[in-house]
Amino acid sequence: MDAAAYPDWSALPEELMDLVMRLLDVPDLFRAGAVCASWYAAFSAARRARIPVADGSPCLLYSCAGDDADTATMYSASGGGAAFKVRLPAPAIRSRHVVGAGHGWVVTADEESNLQLLNPLTTAQLDLPPVTGLHHVESFADEEGRPMYRLYGEDPWRPDLAMPYKPKELRLFLYHKAYLSCRPSAGAACVVLLLCRPDGELSFARIGDDRWTHIAKSEFVQLDSGYHGAAYNDKDGFVLSRQSQADMALTVSGIHDARTSKFHYCCISDVHVKDEVMRRCKAIWNHQI
Repeated sequence: MDAAAYPDWSALPEELMDLVMRLLDVPDLFRAGAVCASWYAAFSAARRARIPVADGSPCLLYSCAGDDADTATMYSASGGGAAFKVRLPAPAIRSRHVVGAGHGWVVTADEESNLQLLNPLTTAQLDLPPVTGLHHVESFADEEGRPMYRLYGEDPWRPDLAMPYKPKELRLFLYHKAYLSCRPSAGAACVVLLLCRPDGELSFARIGDDRWTHIAKSEFVQLDSGYHGAAYNDKDGFVLSRQSQADMALTVSGIHDARTSKFHYCCISDVHVKDEVMRRCKAIWNHQI
């Protein structure tokens, strides 16, 4: 058969290649980059352009002992167990402490205990406010001039008492979990909610902020700590769970200034939440059997 009868897939228009890359799932996106030189160029351009990938299936991100410290492996169970190596920007992925993940992004703490948002697929990275942007953390130098942090509030009976921490160690004690309201590409519309010590205290920041806003006890928020988990939906905002008889739905609006930010509060029956969780767990268990 005449070779001209076969289509030249390497000569697809750039606009069409961009559309194809947007529609592929994560495993196929990496496979597409191995087809030919022009497809690899389109794949690389798509990653540099930080295109939003339509595939929302979860991937496992980990570092292998045999790889470089800045190389991670992405494993996609939905893609037939496919695994791909990705080289990520500094700081090295192996030196980071993972605090949370959502919408394809990972929240990590570097060795200075500062938080970054990292997209392993596109290698995009955004800095969140520094750890000293939290209301109860301050920096100082020890007797030998080495950087240190003071963390206040660990003793509820002595709020002015500060505990010293080395930068690399503070992240292990301070951060409980971080949650995202949406993709960081939304800019200031993306809210990062941080649960931290002492006892699940609440702070939040928007993309571009230089400080964390502490959510203190007020007429809108009945408790300022004790939270151990959160989830987000567009209707209720952040739904927070705590060790008590009721959960809390918290909607954050307004601007970064704590004096003008608005916090809308409502209680959700803990019984209904637990019943729904147990119903879903039972359904998963029955499916696995």
